[in-house]
Amino acid sequence: MTNQFLKAKHWQLLLLTFGLPIIFQIVMMSTVISNIESGGPDSTFMFNYMKFIPLIIIIFIGVRILQLKINKMVREYGSTI
Repeated sequence: MTNQFLKAKHWQLLLLTFGLPIIFQIVMMSTVISNIESGGPDSTFMFNYMKFIPLIIIIFIGVRILQLKINKMVREYGSTI
């Protein structure tokens, strides 16, 4: 798994760490704003999306941990990886 992150481009890591949460936020806010006219946001719809938040957090933490491991490997072995 570490090798996959070593081979990943910077924009792929950026999409994992920031792209998914931003897209999630845009979807949630557009849903809330579009439902304001009809008497308020649908709470069941919002709570259904809340089950994805732990997944996004786990992805973010996993990418960060792998980045730290990669930095440690680079410091130990230099550019021979």
